[in-house]
Amino acid sequence: MNGGAVLAVDGGASKTIALVVARDGTVLGHGRAGNADIYQTPDAVAHVRSASTDALSRAGLAAEELAGAAFSLVGADWPEDISHWRASLPGLGLGHLQAERVTIVNDALGALAAGAPEGPAIAVVLGTGCAIGARGPEGEMWHSSFWQRTQGGGELAERALDAVYLADLGIAPPTALTARALAHFGMASVEDLLHAFTGRLTPPPKPLPGFAPHVLDAAAEGDAAALDLAERHADALIGYARAAARKVGIGPGDAPRIVLAGGVFRHPARLIPARLVAALSADLPGAEVVADVPEPVAGVAALALTAAGTAPGGAVAARLVATLPDHDVFHTGAPLPPQAEGLRPC
Repeated sequence: MNGGAVLAVDGGASKTIALVVARDGTVLGHGRAGNADIYQTPDAVAHVRSASTDALSRAGLAAEELAGAAFSLVGADWPEDISHWRASLPGLGLGHLQAERVTIVNDALGALAAGAPEGPAIAVVLGTGCAIGARGPEGEMWHSSFWQRTQGGGELAERALDAVYLADLGIAPPTALTARALAHFGMASVEDLLHAFTGRLTPPPKPLPGFAPHVLDAAAEGDAAALDLAERHADALIGYARAAARKVGIGPGDAPRIVLAGGVFRHPARLIPARLVAALSADLPGAEVVADVPEPVAGVAALALTAAGTAPGGAVAARLVATLPDHDVFHTGAPLPPQAEGLRPC
């Protein structure tokens, strides 16, 4: 079963997940490491190597035995970024693979492959950061890359703290976000909170993106500041999703799939996804929402199998999803391996 196995790597800003997958779709091994963004850390390649090495070790295989590979990576935005990763392949043990046996795409397109393997589709990936990708009726692809200014839960949390600071100064109205922020970060006052995130001598008490769920909770409870933040965030993403559709030629008659992936969309408060879906459905009648999306690395595995010459059909795809590692492996808050601990971004 291991003959012709492939490597699939989904590299994000919070974590990198690697899978080794057999041709029949069975996941043979997995690995996890830190930030894979070459724009954020000089250790991006080392993190991908660490996750890949762990996955191969669990699978009992050497890199030289792989028949193909695919990488879906945050920060794979420009042609020179793809070239950077291709130049890194020998150091990952993949120098034996011909170019056509290795697929490297932006992380938005990996999520697109997971939720909508074919046909016109728009993917919005909303986690710590955010990426938007689209595939047109003729197969043309586009992703938001550096065009996109509005990001994910990290930015939402940062703007929420701004609202707390302004409320404390009396510039903005009081907000329930204040009590939530003080409790979440373990601070006695707003000044202590501001100091914790701006002072030189001590790191913040917790990663900032972890506050995003509290912003969504406050919005669901009707807090005006949180509600305004969530609505404006959704509206900005709607604009980028519409731009993605235009870039690849998706029109009202194409009935695309709308893929919603990432931790923010898994939160029980549905304001952001509901607003996003309502707007896109009005633009594109017949659009189908795909909210129950397999982990993006499953889409990357399908790309790797395709690169290796195996069509990832229904039975293969089902086996792949059925043999994915436990949810804890994919949870952003789960502990990283020791070699990655100190490099997890906030």
